[in-house]
Amino acid sequence: MNKNPRHLGILQKIYIFCDKYNLSHDFADAKLIMLNGIRSLCLKNKLEQRVEDDGQFIKVSVYFLGEFMCNGLLTPAQIKDLSDIGSEIKFK
Repeated sequence: MNKNPRHLGILQKIYIFCDKYNLSHDFADAKLIMLNGIRSLCLKNKLEQRVEDDGQFIKVSVYFLGEFMCNGLLTPAQIKDLSDIGSEIKFK
């Protein structure tokens, strides 16, 4: 991504997302931040999943800037927070 005002806005939203979910954002590139953050969040959700919580998680594939990030379990609130970052985030 170029260092333009749009890039800086996306980066700021990514930092806010990572801070909210206690994810590391100590990487040089927005793609690396999202890759590591989303994978960590999905792994955390998988480890916390319980049989009685089946309705709490949704299995999704996450894409950022057209690149596949991961498949995993996210809560509806996490999906909303990710989609608030911008149109660069896609779900399948």
